[in-house]
Amino acid sequence: TPYHISELMSEITFDGVNAQIEEKGLITVSDSACGAGCMLIAFANVCLKHKINYQESVYFVCQDLDMTAALMCYIQLSLLGCPATVIVGNSLTKPGFHPDNQIWNTPFYYLNEWRIKAYYRREEEGDGDLVPEELIVEKVIEMPDFKVEESGQLSFMFDMVA
Repeated sequence: TPYHISELMSEITFDGVNAQIEEKGLITVSDSACGAGCMLIAFANVCLKHKINYQESVYFVCQDLDMTAALMCYIQLSLLGCPATVIVGNSLTKPGFHPDNQIWNTPFYYLNEWRIKAYYRREEEGDGDLVPEELIVEKVIEMPDFKVEESGQLSFMFDMVA
């Protein structure tokens, strides 16, 4: 999908996002044929445009059949600091958290796991079991120090070894 089309689609579906975040604490965005993640990246950029910190308020869930494409998406979402779960598997025959699929969680998923966990516990009351309990991690993984930018976004630097 060309980026400008992805951005347009994100803008069209953006209505009511602020209200959902206030009510539930975060929102989820899903792409069942994510490819390299263009639609999700466009949504993250639209969030920034609307002054929503996607690193704290959005949980990205995506799936693709092609391993290379899914891992490209994983790398891009990781570098953008998106809390995301990237699933490698067929979204038609084995959708979502199927036991045969590979699950890749970005570093920011672990940084925000308490928010994601709280969100799904609230959702279970109304919508049933959305994510298997064993995939919701109890232990908080220690993350490196992050710098908080003026915009509220988190950033970090990799140390380069010569």
